[in-house]
Amino acid sequence: MHGLRSGPFISREKISDRHDRVRRPSSGIRWLWAVGVALAAIVIVGSQLGDREAGSPPPTTRSSTTTDDLDSSGNASGDASTGAVDLTGRVTRVIDGDTVRVESRGFETTVRLIGIDTPETRKPGAPVQCFGPEASRRAQALLSGKRVRLLGDPTQDTRDRFARLLAYVYVDGATRSVNAQLVEEGFAKVYVYRPSRPFRHTTAFLAAESRARTGRRGLWGPPCNTPAPVARS
Repeated sequence: MHGLRSGPFISREKISDRHDRVRRPSSGIRWLWAVGVALAAIVIVGSQLGDREAGSPPPTTRSSTTTDDLDSSGNASGDASTGAVDLTGRVTRVIDGDTVRVESRGFETTVRLIGIDTPETRKPGAPVQCFGPEASRRAQALLSGKRVRLLGDPTQDTRDRFARLLAYVYVDGATRSVNAQLVEEGFAKVYVYRPSRPFRHTTAFLAAESRARTGRRGLWGPPCNTPAPVARS
């Protein structure tokens, strides 16, 4: 036909094949692209998991035991006690039956024994209470100059309103706290600062106090507690 330029004839099938080759990447490029996507996904997931681990506290398990004894691994009642104070140090001074000074990590701090109250001997404006001196002497015998471990209670504040560190005090190597021992021996009463949020070993301490009271040990016996005279008919 006139008006048409002569040249090699290209079929429609060949044109379509050329277009397909342009649109479809080679198998090597497709493989590299797939590997890149997989690596990007791994990096993103790993980053999210790392952020979650760094930003979230470990789970806290609540122990069903009621004793404050340490287990064979040195853990308090087998409980994780997440976030609680755990220090070692040396007692530099016994202030009274329930308060001591401890040097730890180069610093000295006042420690108030959690969960107990001993008769007053140093309260300004108050008289020395019955069995107070005895409780102070017993605390001195147990703690003066000793290496100790201080364990906080996750149910309680770290420090009280006088900035004293609140802790269960364990003499180095012991499995029972001095707090519990003083109650058991009748040198201290159980003290719950907030009845709505009792300390974790309240049940065990109350049981120890009951035994001391029944046995009339320490402040539960004379001269602090003398039985009322039996009325004669």
